[in-house]
Amino acid sequence: MELKRLDAKFIRDGLKHTIFTKVLVLDEIDSTNELAKKMIKKRPKEGILIIAEDQRYGKGRMKRKWWSKKYSNLLFSLVLSPRIDKFFGFSLNMAIAVSFAETIEEKHGIEVMIKWPNDLYIGDKKLAGILTEFFLEKDLLSYVVIGMGINVNWAPERKEDMPYPATCLAREKGIYIQREPLLVEGMRRFDTYYKEIINNHLEELHEKWNSRCMIFGKEVLVQDQNREIRGTALRIEKDGSLIIKTQDKEIKVLYGDVLLS
Repeated sequence: MELKRLDAKFIRDGLKHTIFTKVLVLDEIDSTNELAKKMIKKRPKEGILIIAEDQRYGKGRMKRKWWSKKYSNLLFSLVLSPRIDKFFGFSLNMAIAVSFAETIEEKHGIEVMIKWPNDLYIGDKKLAGILTEFFLEKDLLSYVVIGMGINVNWAPERKEDMPYPATCLAREKGIYIQREPLLVEGMRRFDTYYKEIINNHLEELHEKWNSRCMIFGKEVLVQDQNREIRGTALRIEKDGSLIIKTQDKEIKVLYGDVLLS
């Protein structure tokens, strides 16, 4: 099937009644997150959605390269200005993950789980990744950039720096997937959750995220820059920290990579 560019008008029309009043659809760029961060320097109004068909230097967490194929997947970043306490920053991560997990399940009938802190999985294969960057004024989140890559019609073969294999929706369904309806519905859901977060209504979102967490009750290895922790994943706190039970105590982990034992 011939690969097609995203229909920018369809996306803009679909998001008319959301906070996303500025939608950029670009053919090729170094990185949507990097462009978003440049925009923040001019202190723009929130609600910018930057979409790219291809990224020359797209990356995920730990500065790992994000692999994609032009005109095949969804690569985008959001510019937000929530002005909420930094303690609740992880709720934005939760909102984008839950939004697209729910959208994919409802549109395509595929169960999507979340691996802390910010990946979407189908079974043991990675479908999507999220990279969130925070900008503070005192203890408030003045700006937040959320970058997301979703493998819609193409997934890379496993690379050396990929702990788990990847998949895409087209591979799981056996058919080509239209990208625009998936993006629009996911962003509409995010818009709803975002407004709930701003109004400090977090309980439902927190419950939904936890119900999809694929690591609870499992033996895990958590790696960060300074240490490795082995234990059982118990729960996620509202600040986004992961609670691990080791042989003699519970440990709170704020940042790291999780490997299932």
